[in-house]
Amino acid sequence: MKIAVGCDHGGIVLKEAVLRAINDTNNTALDLGTYDTNSVDYPTYAYKVTKAMQQGLADRGILMCGTGIGISIAANKFSDFRCAHVTDAFSAQMCVEHNDAMIMALGGRITTPDDAYEFVKIFLTAKFDYANRRHGNRLRSIYWLEAQQKELQNKAKCECCDQNPIEKGISDCDQAWPQSPQRLTPILKDYVWGGNKLMLEWGKSVPGIEKVAESWELSTLDGDETKIEEGTFAGLYVTDLINKFYPVCGTSKKRYTRLRTLIKILDANADLSIQVHPDDAYAERYEKGVLGKTETWYIADAKPDAAIYLGFNKDVSEEELRIAIKSKQLPQLLNKIEVKVGDCFFVPAGTVHALLSGVVVVEVQESSYLTYRLYDYGRTDTQGKERDLHIEKALQVLNKSKHTNGCQPREYVEHVGHKKRLLAATEYFIAYEVVVSTVYEIITEDNIIAITVVAGSGKIGTLNAKKGDSFLIPAYSKVFFNGDATLIETKI
Repeated sequence: MKIAVGCDHGGIVLKEAVLRAINDTNNTALDLGTYDTNSVDYPTYAYKVTKAMQQGLADRGILMCGTGIGISIAANKFSDFRCAHVTDAFSAQMCVEHNDAMIMALGGRITTPDDAYEFVKIFLTAKFDYANRRHGNRLRSIYWLEAQQKELQNKAKCECCDQNPIEKGISDCDQAWPQSPQRLTPILKDYVWGGNKLMLEWGKSVPGIEKVAESWELSTLDGDETKIEEGTFAGLYVTDLINKFYPVCGTSKKRYTRLRTLIKILDANADLSIQVHPDDAYAERYEKGVLGKTETWYIADAKPDAAIYLGFNKDVSEEELRIAIKSKQLPQLLNKIEVKVGDCFFVPAGTVHALLSGVVVVEVQESSYLTYRLYDYGRTDTQGKERDLHIEKALQVLNKSKHTNGCQPREYVEHVGHKKRLLAATEYFIAYEVVVSTVYEIITEDNIIAITVVAGSGKIGTLNAKKGDSFLIPAYSKVFFNGDATLIETKI
């Protein structure tokens, strides 16, 4: 983790011990001052640490002043975070385990450096007790108070009785903050390579669209924002949850105004362009700070002999690529893989790739539009114009080595009523396939989970669920899927 550290002149006596404890727990310190004993004001450093955490520059914070009281009060004016004033080892443990505190405040005039060292080690290794629902309920009570301060209390009522959960008593009710699934309305795209399978077999149709290439199940990209169709927040966009009701999405979402994950279903009725996506570092530098794109593909349907291109079939040079592109021979350099239902492929940024005709894919990816086309078979759009290529940018970001990773099958873990296997894990998402035979208990912690039904049907909570449906499960929730179905579960 990255730990933001801030102190005034009264707390600087503890800084060396604090930095050493951060290092000794294999974390990284972000020292935001002060750096000497000249008199300064502690609110400045409370602001610096909380701001760094809001911007995603740090995961937790440690603050120090003379007693730790003043700087903790200042930090708690930032409603996105919880700062605990710690004076003993037990408090250092409990402030995380029971209260999910993200910032600890220490006093340089009441705590020794040796004690501070131990408190920091405890604080940084402690974990919130997600298994004890009382603590999650009490956190939702705090979130409700924050929402009330922002004049959003009308959406922060108990689902089961419509009462103010503070007045009712938070521990008396499991529904103090909405826990029910939220059905999502997809955004449909009719690109040139799409077909009618998503319309006929996946329930993705709207008047006026003759084909559907992509169904964006969960998106917060500007201009393509998923709306909630059914549930507590029906009528709102997912971006509203993040910006107005962020506790529903988990406290880690407080840093962002949009999700950093995008989920799609794609019907490749024709071959997609041969393309590549940049990584985050390149996108940050050359594409105005947007995200790059790493993605994973789950093959939900495939015709006999269906295939994909993934990586090169040998090491290639830039000159060789330019010649192949110009002579329209690029496919001969690509690694072609036959696919079947249930296969999964990880596509890191920089990997040349293309879906080929005859596959339906669930794609979980970083939230980004960035695509650099290398080759598009000379296809034209509805105006007869060939689609743009981005050869120079693509050549800058391509991994030109031979691709060695094909399908990555993992073993199922068997449970009563279902079996589950990991598909991919990145810093932006963790994706699983879940095969439900009777029942699957979905438990979220400090995160949201997206569920997409790729086969079968059932009920998720009280909502009917069939092939092609997608749902969002709020943080700190427990929901049951009952039925006979295959799900893609994405932890965000």
